[in-house]
Amino acid sequence: MRDPESLPRALLVSTGAAMAANRLSHFYDLRGASQTIDTGCSTTLTAFHQACQSIQSSDSDMSIISASNVILNPDNFMVMSSAFLSEAGRSYAFDSRASGYGRGEGSATVVIKRLDHALRDKDPIRAVVRATAVNQDGKTETITTPSQEAQAVLIAQCYRKAGLDPADTTYFEAHGTGTPTGDPIEAGAVASTFAQNGERPELLPIGSVKTNIGHTETVSGLASIIKVVKALQHKQIPPSINFEKPNPAIPFEKYRIKVGSSDGNSRFFANIDAGSYGAAALGG
Repeated sequence: MRDPESLPRALLVSTGAAMAANRLSHFYDLRGASQTIDTGCSTTLTAFHQACQSIQSSDSDMSIISASNVILNPDNFMVMSSAFLSEAGRSYAFDSRASGYGRGEGSATVVIKRLDHALRDKDPIRAVVRATAVNQDGKTETITTPSQEAQAVLIAQCYRKAGLDPADTTYFEAHGTGTPTGDPIEAGAVASTFAQNGERPELLPIGSVKTNIGHTETVSGLASIIKVVKALQHKQIPPSINFEKPNPAIPFEKYRIKVGSSDGNSRFFANIDAGSYGAAALGG
């Protein structure tokens, strides 16, 4: 694949990034907008947001959001190992051992339609999207350093659009990669939005699917959505495994948050935010 003397004729149509979405449109004879999106770890949440906008604007009557992450060669491992990856190969989200994330493979697909159309067509409805929102960190200390302010603004924006009160939220699905920089920043954003100066009567459970299946990178947003939709369906919060000792850089009691674990908590919850740069509020 890298020898210029023998590059396959079908290289671009087989592996070109733009062709990923186009292949689905070609195979299923889909005529709507066909886009391959890359915004890093927030890729599928950004795509999900755009898909929702497409339906709201009546540009389409159904959207398919799909992604795949397959580790085929060591290049990214070698480049990322010095900056992002955990030596243990695991994502210890919000844990004292957080030192980077463990990579994961996977694929995911979500199909969305207008609720009245789904009811009309007798489709199985797993959840209702109340609102989505997206933003960016802007100028931070480094290009990979997240912004607590930007995250808090995004969550608040999404809840305003949905007409929901953050105080009613009983679970928060976090980006939660298990990095020493990102986890405390995200926890602070959650606290500033949901804890309301420590006045929240009960601790807010938070979790990250990355502790269970690894960080599937471009797929991770959809993985979070699917996890929470299934949790809504079964009315149980899946535990975040590998959590043993809280990260000392996160004042959990002050923030009024706790890491979701297998403590028998099976309360129904109605809203989530997933990802550093994308947010979605869902209802069962």
